[in-house]
Amino acid sequence: MDGWGFIKNFKAQGKAKHIGFSFQPLTEQEQATIRQAVEIINSLPTIPCTACRYCVDGCPMSINIPGIFKAVNSQIIYNDPERAKREYARATEEGGKASDCIQCGQCMVHCPQHISIPENLAKAAEMFE
Repeated sequence: MDGWGFIKNFKAQGKAKHIGFSFQPLTEQEQATIRQAVEIINSLPTIPCTACRYCVDGCPMSINIPGIFKAVNSQIIYNDPERAKREYARATEEGGKASDCIQCGQCMVHCPQHISIPENLAKAAEMFE
């Protein structure tokens, strides 16, 4: 039985209410709130890195690109410089810093998101170094 079959069976037996399943559609107000939250999140100028790490293997400077981008995004999303600095420090513990990028472009060849990695590393260096 798949997950939906299990839930339907549970609901048919009248047990769904006992474990918190009410299966009510969202109200128009709830949908509007979700749309507003999506708009706010989408308006943030984050780096669209998925942390696939394809870029890291080709980097001659051993820069933890996804870790650095995570720190940048953390600062943008949470506006918490101390948290972002800690994330940056963790990301650069065993590899190069953002400013170590030599602009060779090896990382960009492998990036499925087509991120301008050297440009964003330069911004990260300005932010954290």
